[in-house]
Amino acid sequence: MWFNLPFLIWWFDIPLHFAGGFWAFLFSRALIKKLNFQIVGQFSSLAYFVWLVGAVVLIGVSWELVEFVGDRFILKLGFTYLPNAYEDVLLDLFMDLSGGVLGWIIYRRHD
Repeated sequence: MWFNLPFLIWWFDIPLHFAGGFWAFLFSRALIKKLNFQIVGQFSSLAYFVWLVGAVVLIGVSWELVEFVGDRFILKLGFTYLPNAYEDVLLDLFMDLSGGVLGWIIYRRHD
């Protein structure tokens, strides 16, 4: 924001959300490993996927909520009043989810 990159480069936000989803996956995986959280059973791989990607979605939705509240009520910059603001939120959440799914794919290949 200091350099106004989201205004100068229209796609700047997209790879950042993808990387943020990937980072959220890595953080969630490290936290599960640190807490020694284990799921056993026939569908343990699916359960891990739901837990980890669910954590990515939770972090992404929380971030979008912080952006919305910060823009509308604290900083009053007017980003959420721009046209296509809601489509931007959906794209941001999709990119968060995509980064988390890529993290899952890499994790499953190297686990």
